[in-house]
Amino acid sequence: MYNIVQHIKDKWASLQSKKVFVAASGGLDSSCLIYILNSLKFDIEVLHVNYNLRGEDSILDAKSLALFCASLNVKFSQKEIHLQEQLINRGNLQQIARDVRYNWFEEVSAENVNALIALGHHQDDQVETFFLNLARKSGVIGMAAMLEVNGKYIRPLLPFSKRELEAFAIENKINWREDVSNKSNKYRRNFFRNALIPLMENEVPTLSESVICLVHQFQNTQVELEEIVTPLIKSSLEKSSILIADYLSLSELQKNEFIRQLGQVPHKQTELINLASAENNKRVELKSSEYCTFDSLVKRNEMFVFSSKDQVKILPKLIQKEVAKTPSVFSKDAIYLDKRKINGNLVLRYPENGDRIKSIGMKGSQLISDVIKDAKLSIQDKSKVVILVDDLDVHWCVGLKVGRIAIANGGSSEILMVSID
Repeated sequence: MYNIVQHIKDKWASLQSKKVFVAASGGLDSSCLIYILNSLKFDIEVLHVNYNLRGEDSILDAKSLALFCASLNVKFSQKEIHLQEQLINRGNLQQIARDVRYNWFEEVSAENVNALIALGHHQDDQVETFFLNLARKSGVIGMAAMLEVNGKYIRPLLPFSKRELEAFAIENKINWREDVSNKSNKYRRNFFRNALIPLMENEVPTLSESVICLVHQFQNTQVELEEIVTPLIKSSLEKSSILIADYLSLSELQKNEFIRQLGQVPHKQTELINLASAENNKRVELKSSEYCTFDSLVKRNEMFVFSSKDQVKILPKLIQKEVAKTPSVFSKDAIYLDKRKINGNLVLRYPENGDRIKSIGMKGSQLISDVIKDAKLSIQDKSKVVILVDDLDVHWCVGLKVGRIAIANGGSSEILMVSID
């Protein structure tokens, strides 16, 4: 058997300079992980959630783990919750339990800069996750299963099987408690673990080895997808838009990754493809997520524009005043236009994709988005930029650029001073 301790010492040497919280149930995998990290002198603290779902067994799990940590002189912290009371309106018990513990992990680790959270998942868990995600049609990210490093979460035991961990625990006299609920096949993961996977392995003894090989390939593919899609997502959210052609040019897998990074369900990909050929102002509703706070994507000419009902912007007041002449010294707070060169009414509005201005002192025109970008404004200040337009032209990117098309000069007889309040 490959030396598990030596592997973790070699692979995770960088952990010795960090605080590591070990998420532990008191079962085989987390008990082994606590023992190993402690033996390597890592700065660890054990986190345990007692859901009080199994009566006396839940209490004994917590007590046993606390005694184990005390014997190793490792700090032990427990969160106790009566989860059954939170299931009044039903719901997925396992998902609610997961949310409870991960929210707690985030709270605890947030108080420690650069802290990591070590999880005890092993190779058998990886195989189960692969098949579970396959059943959920979760795409490449699902087939990539669990990563050894995922942000602040690490899985040092992922290369090792449950059988190897059992042998390690017996050899080092590590006691652990078995969760009897793991034998119940009413949970889908347990059904895969206890019934389907063993049945398949009886027919194909190399099944797990093949799955792990596939997982590694999918993880490599996922990395490649993220390298392409992540910058596009970032740029799209910053601009609140994406060229339809850019989205359509993505491969099917890249489109799936685009949708995933927006925090949307997979079928949104089909909706976006249909939106591309729809009429202007048609939209696809979006679910609010930590990645995307917009309510919808709207078709506007060659663009998909992110829109939010909650982002109601109040425009400043437009002030227009006829004056006899232009001042000797100009300021950024007002512009002077020749009324005869204005087409239709002057309107103050927020920039839209494709807006251009023919600025004073420049040939041709410039995108308003480039004007804002060149000004190197903060995100907050960018959201406040407004433009002055008539029926044909942009005359003022307020505070940044003045258009030359209708600007008043020495020969102007009807001069309009325009400012905002």
